[in-house]
Amino acid sequence: YEYTNAYGTYFIQFRELQRVPMEDDDILSATFTIRNRSANSVPLPSIEGYFMLDDKIKVDASLLQQDNVIALKPYGSLTVKLYGKIPYTYDYSILKVHLQENGGGGSDEVINIADFAYTGKDPTVLKVISAGEKHKIEGAGRSAEVSIRSVRTYDGDDYRLFTALVDVKNLESRH
Repeated sequence: YEYTNAYGTYFIQFRELQRVPMEDDDILSATFTIRNRSANSVPLPSIEGYFMLDDKIKVDASLLQQDNVIALKPYGSLTVKLYGKIPYTYDYSILKVHLQENGGGGSDEVINIADFAYTGKDPTVLKVISAGEKHKIEGAGRSAEVSIRSVRTYDGDDYRLFTALVDVKNLESRH
């Protein structure tokens, strides 16, 4: 989707939707790429949004900016995620993601940018990384490589405890 405000023109692409467990809830996470379509640097748009389930249930969402940047370089891009909690027992048929900009180019109003609909099966769950395999985390200011050193299981009378020793390697130019 192409979006223009007072600062420039952006291309926003819906990339991925995930639903992952967290205690007694599930986290819905929508990943977007925002691209600068001009030959000049532009400030990041003040993106916010929410999820709408089955056209009736609004789920507030928070924004996570994966790259540590304050502007988009010419023809550069940025990955952002919107995430919100829902009960793990809720099954929806239609999920919509509503993107908005707060202050759209200097004003105080909330501007609707785009609506994206997801009507497929439940989105993918967490990626499985085998012991010894490496997983790269990419993004300006957060580049790292993660691997599992070992996994241990401790059995009790009425419980089973799992632990994982994880190695994290900083791939940034600074500590």
